[in-house]
Amino acid sequence: MDFALIGGIVTLVVALTCKDGIVMASDTQVTSGTSGGYIGQEGKKLYAGLEGQYKMGNMIVGVAGSWGMIEKELKILSQYAPHINQYGLTEQLQQEIRMRMAEVVSTEKQIWLTAHPEMMMHGGGGMGHGEGFPGAYLMVAVQMPSGEKKIWEIMSDATDQFIENIGKGAQGMGSGDVFALTSLQKYDVRSSTLSEAKVLAYKAIIETEDMKAFGVGGRIDMWVMGKSGSVEHMSKDDMEDISNAYGRLAKGEVDALKSSDMEKHFKHMEDSHKFRRESQVQTMVMPGMLRLQRGARSSQPLAEESATGNSEKKQPRTKDKQV
Repeated sequence: MDFALIGGIVTLVVALTCKDGIVMASDTQVTSGTSGGYIGQEGKKLYAGLEGQYKMGNMIVGVAGSWGMIEKELKILSQYAPHINQYGLTEQLQQEIRMRMAEVVSTEKQIWLTAHPEMMMHGGGGMGHGEGFPGAYLMVAVQMPSGEKKIWEIMSDATDQFIENIGKGAQGMGSGDVFALTSLQKYDVRSSTLSEAKVLAYKAIIETEDMKAFGVGGRIDMWVMGKSGSVEHMSKDDMEDISNAYGRLAKGEVDALKSSDMEKHFKHMEDSHKFRRESQVQTMVMPGMLRLQRGARSSQPLAEESATGNSEKKQPRTKDKQV
């Protein structure tokens, strides 16, 4: 089923730029609105290759947002795909695509504002998540004329940017992107191989699904752009191999945590903290003890003198004998 989602950005697409190419992955749960509320179904969020209605060739396109807008922007992008595949994404092609998408956004937004006049004061932007003009968001893995591979992001207002130099090589969009990017924070994706990037992309999606992030679920879809610029869809067997590799990675992290070396490390830390606490206690207590000892020594002569005087006073008097 060729649709993404309706309503807010309830999805997850990740793009990993590694030293051998680009990996893009997504969940496949789409959220659509009905009179009774929202329902989840399986749908497509990645478009690449020459299959289906929108033929992208050697581009990989991840989508999020309103299907009505996504459909229009995918159509524009697919019309330029043959030129991009042949010459790369030149500056001229980039500007032409943006201008056409901006025209679509402007037209559709005016129609939407006519139907929702109460949103005029907010410029159609809405006041919170899921409100306002239901736009589309695209994240595109594309090859430049130089042969360099980049992630091209097109926002809901048709503004765009290249995000390949942000962070450690992992990018995401959708409601689950915070979970996904957090799970990859400790990895230097840019220095990873393509095989390693596939496992990390799988990790980002599956661990976000395990967190039960709203609107994220279903099987994992994955496309890869290699060094040559050609794209490949990961088959069911490929995904099984990637899943097994992820299982080994997860087990390795758990085993490392339980290793004897880790136990020794924590024991050493515990002993160090204990020694530090005891030293702090001694530092605080010893001055007081020394003052008490000095006070005791200085008061000893007085105590002895006082004791001598008292003993003299306590001696009984002898009465004079009368003759």
